[in-house]
Amino acid sequence: KRYPQKLRQENFWIYELTSDKTVQIEEQLEKMVNIIVEKKELIKKLSSCDIDIFCGYFTSNGQGGICIESKIMAKLAELNIHLIFDIHATEEK
Repeated sequence: KRYPQKLRQENFWIYELTSDKTVQIEEQLEKMVNIIVEKKELIKKLSSCDIDIFCGYFTSNGQGGICIESKIMAKLAELNIHLIFDIHATEEK
């Protein structure tokens, strides 16, 4: 370790696939998981870390839902990655 005095207990990384609000969250999640799977060996080296995918889901009418396909969940489970949804109902403007 090059800089042991600089080791962090926690780290945070943000990656936004698109700012296009018309793209479904399921589609964005699948793209993100495919990017992660390409780096599977690197991710496995982080096995001592907790890895989360945190998704913000905003709905203006209080309706809607998310369906994550089992193949996506299986890929996340294989890499021990947690999937978290933060769901917000916002007022229509």
